[in-house]
Amino acid sequence: MYSKLFLGVLAAQSLVTLNASVCMTGTLASYEALSPTAGCSEGPLTFKDFTFSSSVVIGSPVVATASDIILTPDMEVGGAILGFTYTPEVPSDFAVTAGQEVQYAISYMVDYPPIIVGGQEDMSDPSTLPGYSSVSETLTPIPQPSILPLYPQGCGGLAYHLPGPITITVASNGATSGSQYFSNKVCIYDNSTTITLDGGPLGEGGSADILSFKQDTLLPEPSYTFLTGLGSVLLVISRRLLRRQ
Repeated sequence: MYSKLFLGVLAAQSLVTLNASVCMTGTLASYEALSPTAGCSEGPLTFKDFTFSSSVVIGSPVVATASDIILTPDMEVGGAILGFTYTPEVPSDFAVTAGQEVQYAISYMVDYPPIIVGGQEDMSDPSTLPGYSSVSETLTPIPQPSILPLYPQGCGGLAYHLPGPITITVASNGATSGSQYFSNKVCIYDNSTTITLDGGPLGEGGSADILSFKQDTLLPEPSYTFLTGLGSVLLVISRRLLRRQ
């Protein structure tokens, strides 16, 4: 009986992922069109509720839309690292010149089990001085759990008591590329990205481009799902034993 219960718990945990389609290369608009509750899956994680907007527009830049951005799912090291590469459909979609500025916002949710952040965010950026480009990723940690029998592997302790969202930024001013590693393990459920392109003041001839940028995140430990399922089973068993006494 307990073996069936254990299998049932594991099946329930993977239900959302099973119902989600596999994330495929496509426009950000196609990701926005996915069901906000089902989303799509990459490995054991489900990404959903994608949004895109342009929040700041100065001058007359070519303003990209969600249809102008290609998302490519990335799976590396045997599935230990997941993420997305964002590439504009044509170079002018992510480019401004002197006196122009544009800012974009991309966000999505992550279904449980959460991402454990510890990967890399990098970008290709051939901006010229005084042009300035940046990609900022704001991560919202999952709240202190009250119903889980076990902490997600690698996310106990301080990871659950962080003071609000964390932001990491890759910025480039006249350089060809930038990267940022975030070493702290933080389980998150919400990810929002801000892309800023500032060509600099009028007359100085600056430009700001982003050819592509990539966000990588680590997966939970392979033993996480097993341990969480085992903890659920032990909790049920202990309650039943208490009732019999």
